[in-house]
Amino acid sequence: MQYIKAPMNYIGNKYRIMAQMQRWFPKDIDLMVDLFCGGCDVSINTKACRHVANDINVYLIQILKAFQDNGPEKTLRYIDEKIAQWGLSKHNQEGYEAFRAYYNQTREPLDLYVLMCYSFNYQFRFNSDHEYNNPFGRAKSSFNKNMRENLLRMFEVIGDIRFMSQDFGDFDY
Repeated sequence: MQYIKAPMNYIGNKYRIMAQMQRWFPKDIDLMVDLFCGGCDVSINTKACRHVANDINVYLIQILKAFQDNGPEKTLRYIDEKIAQWGLSKHNQEGYEAFRAYYNQTREPLDLYVLMCYSFNYQFRFNSDHEYNNPFGRAKSSFNKNMRENLLRMFEVIGDIRFMSQDFGDFDY
């Protein structure tokens, strides 16, 4: 089976071990709860009647909900426009830093996704004031062809997932 890779390189993602994990899953799943969903690799690759994807990182959940709410065409158009507007590239650190400052004022979830695409190691990192502070991913990070394809593939299965942002201890099982 070929698995869908989430369009973000979220720390701790399970993409590479999906085959190992899924051999332990039941064949017929009514409700699949991905309690620590991260980039959503497990949720988007597990067949179930219903899905709940939860993560305590509210910023991550906001991005996933924005993907779901906007759909593929609107999301990709938005991403492409932001890249052009801010001159984002593997070498434009000044553009990245200006866009990061803009995001920290506006907090638009899709802007955070674009920032993550151009940040060091594609990471999400915030300071104590919840400002995104990951440095620029010089010569390494960008919204590239693979990320675009992964995002398009994710759109094929993300539609019915219910996204939540709760501490696992507060989750109503």
